[in-house]
Amino acid sequence: NFESLDEEMKIEGFSEVVFFHRVIQSYWLGYADRCHYFAQKSAPGEAAVGRLLKLIASFYHGLAALQILRKKKSKVEMKEIARASLKALTAASDLSPINFKNKAELLEAELHRTEVVLRGNEEEKMHARKMYAKSVCSAEAAKFDHEKALALELAAHFYEENGELSNALRNFSEAKLHYTLWGSKVRVAQIEVAIARTETRLTR
Repeated sequence: NFESLDEEMKIEGFSEVVFFHRVIQSYWLGYADRCHYFAQKSAPGEAAVGRLLKLIASFYHGLAALQILRKKKSKVEMKEIARASLKALTAASDLSPINFKNKAELLEAELHRTEVVLRGNEEEKMHARKMYAKSVCSAEAAKFDHEKALALELAAHFYEENGELSNALRNFSEAKLHYTLWGSKVRVAQIEVAIARTETRLTR
């Protein structure tokens, strides 16, 4: 029955769109585990949201996976999720650098950051610094204020983890400026907490 099949596809398509939006919403609200959950739910389908939006969801899923891995070091499968996301984004960046170059660079920076957390490798620190800077520049060139803010914020967390508090504070402050331009009161509030924490550590 083609009518019932068509109806089933519409329902599946609607679910796919909902899961896609939940992936992004969960990441921006700071729920990495929830982002991962919805990304897994949305993974099988393709038609409903299209390849472009799948790549965007993959970007946030990769970032969330690495965040989970840094907190729960036994979750080694998260690294493979991030690597698969990076591979897809790098290929997309070759075709459309304006849309994907900063995303691939930021995910690569976060992979290096995660290696520093897991292994304390000095060479990985150097690569992380370089890729964060590249991502900030690429996001600025693409006029993606929110993704420039995100790159600055994640770089700030990296610097804070490694005791470079002045660099952390500078990046948090710049991130706050760009989140303000983007209009995200939630992210601005989160960054203000990070700024206060970093300033307190600097004055000790």
